[in-house]
Amino acid sequence: MKSIILPNGLTQRTADCLVRAGVPVTKRAVMKALKDGTLHPNCIPRHYGPVTHKELCRWVGVDPSELLPDSN
Repeated sequence: MKSIILPNGLTQRTADCLVRAGVPVTKRAVMKALKDGTLHPNCIPRHYGPVTHKELCRWVGVDPSELLPDSN
């Protein structure tokens, strides 16, 4: 099964994850959600895992490891 790529460059699955999390599909909103933990792989939202995390990080132009919360 092929992924559907939307005009904004994200896959349909990733866009659906953003909708479920209540995050607007804009680079600014996604960056904020990644930094504040609204989006976190394998936790929030459902079906948001490492592959989706990497896709969103590439989309906003950052290294995925930079946005994972500290484990302090």
